[in-house]
Amino acid sequence: MPVTNIDGGIQIFDQRDHTAAIINSHHGGAMSIFNFDDFDVFIFDQGTMIIRDPVGRDVFRFNSSTAELVLAGDIKLRNAEVRGDIKLINADCAEEFDVSESSDTEAGNVMVLGNDGKLTQSNVAYDKKVAGVISGGGSYKSGIVLDRNTSKNMRVPLALMGKVYCKVDAQYSEINVGDLLTTSESPGYAMKALDPLKAFGATVGKALSPISKGKGLVPILVGLQ
Repeated sequence: MPVTNIDGGIQIFDQRDHTAAIINSHHGGAMSIFNFDDFDVFIFDQGTMIIRDPVGRDVFRFNSSTAELVLAGDIKLRNAEVRGDIKLINADCAEEFDVSESSDTEAGNVMVLGNDGKLTQSNVAYDKKVAGVISGGGSYKSGIVLDRNTSKNMRVPLALMGKVYCKVDAQYSEINVGDLLTTSESPGYAMKALDPLKAFGATVGKALSPISKGKGLVPILVGLQ
């Protein structure tokens, strides 16, 4: 490979006479490595290491001065030991479940368990088979998803704890902050639980935002009970 001296370093070219790497001693031994599309896929500069994917997006960034590591994409670990805090930016802990093929899988839908163990859209008031709310609605996304695996069946993440946006219908009663929510006759929608006895074992959570009439998507605190 041809090599050219540049100010404070060297530039290495590939067989197409395109830049393959640059090493610069002026910046503490800064180095960049380029792919065949002339994207700098590896950068080391002033204690920061960056790895980019083929279209130039950062997938790995490590700053040695702050010990901060940023990863983009899926991470697979066999064992991990964490001595500090783990901070999850998103809102809920979810788990994937198989879904009936005929069921609506829109985020925010209230789901119940069918006799085959698969989820289906709720459509009965105070249904004790309620399983939860499909995660990902509104501005809240899953912070962690359990049991994510390949399956021939359709699967969706169901919020188990934390905050999630839920479809609600206020035609049955006005919903205020703190109201317990249960399934309704409106497919996929929750309503205010007016009957405590019927609601036992059939609630999906507690409303975090009010809605006075009609249907809407409101944040709730997940609480199956």
